[in-house]
Amino acid sequence: MVVLGKRMGKYVLALRVLSIQHHISSLCYNFLMNENIIKPNHEVEQKGLRLKLANLEDAQAEYDAIRSFPVGEHGLSGLAEEWRKSSYQDFLEVGLPRVIDNHFGKQLKPGYVPCSTYFLWDKDQIVGIFNFRHYLCESLKKFGGHIGYAILPDYRGQHYATRGLKLLIEEVSNKVPEDELWLDAYTDNIASQRVMLNNGAYIAEQDDEMVHMRIKLNKHSDIVKEIETLIRQKSDNYLKNDPGKYDFWNGHLKYVYQEATILAGKYGADLEIVQLGALLHDIALLEKVGTKADHHENGKVLAEKILRRYGFPEDKLKKVLGCVLHHRSSKNTENVEETCVADADILAHFDNIPMLFDAAYNLHKMVGIENVRKFMRDSFEKDFADLSEQTKAEFTPRYQVIRKVVLGD
Repeated sequence: MVVLGKRMGKYVLALRVLSIQHHISSLCYNFLMNENIIKPNHEVEQKGLRLKLANLEDAQAEYDAIRSFPVGEHGLSGLAEEWRKSSYQDFLEVGLPRVIDNHFGKQLKPGYVPCSTYFLWDKDQIVGIFNFRHYLCESLKKFGGHIGYAILPDYRGQHYATRGLKLLIEEVSNKVPEDELWLDAYTDNIASQRVMLNNGAYIAEQDDEMVHMRIKLNKHSDIVKEIETLIRQKSDNYLKNDPGKYDFWNGHLKYVYQEATILAGKYGADLEIVQLGALLHDIALLEKVGTKADHHENGKVLAEKILRRYGFPEDKLKKVLGCVLHHRSSKNTENVEETCVADADILAHFDNIPMLFDAAYNLHKMVGIENVRKFMRDSFEKDFADLSEQTKAEFTPRYQVIRKVVLGD
């Protein structure tokens, strides 16, 4: 650990923050499962990222993409192996037409279902491949599910899987007869599990080899997109008019939304209620109504007005409002959806630790590294104590690593 001097402490500590992401990613990935735990993840816009069905026009790029996968890798290895052994001409004349036929359900082998192969493009480069099976047969219920995907080796670790899966869910959610999308991941593939959880999946079953996940398809899912757009706009307006230039969305709200989505999947909560609660929980602060002390109460009033404008169902409306009202501590929550939002509000603080340093130095005007260290430690301990027991148990390994890296404990 770095020894911090009184005069240089502030700058050395800031330097430590910049090194945290690499240190944790290399030594403690299984604990954190996400390299963004310390350093904020600067969001990449969807502009330029698109899913495109397999087609003859892009045959060369598609062939090259498939052949870039390592031999014997999980996921699309069977497809990759088949195409790797073929010449480009065979792929163009036989392999690719068969893939296109599969999309239309033509010439299927016995026991197979129609399957659409999408290539994920970032501008003019293929970065991933996604397969969508149109409905479940008995074998797919045991292994495979609706969706399989793989990101090209050169583009991993850049959140393409999470963003690509989100695009695919939006594309196919109204095309499946089932009420849920089924996805599978190997138990040792933590990254893939995280991708699914980030997109609202929950763990339905698990054994020594596989984790079987589901994503509930809610008929009101469009309202989440509209409310997210609304909150982003309000956050932009807040940033423009705030003397301190605080970015509510990138500084806090997006982390709450991400953590709440993951918790909803883990605990089997209603995803739509949880996501709306996460988006609206600080609406009173965004609107500068009342004080921080009563923003949960004022937020409930404002959230109700917003959701009623969308004609949101009464039974779900009450649950979203409960999430807003009780988000300040899991000790006050009354159901699993409220717990997800309350815990996510706390976990978001650990996702953006530089914000705490900024608060210590700029908001509280602290001087001396030991004062800052005490402020950080007190903040960590208070937040950790406010978590629900279930989340606290799961978060403990991650929490211990954060304390060790940031505080030297």
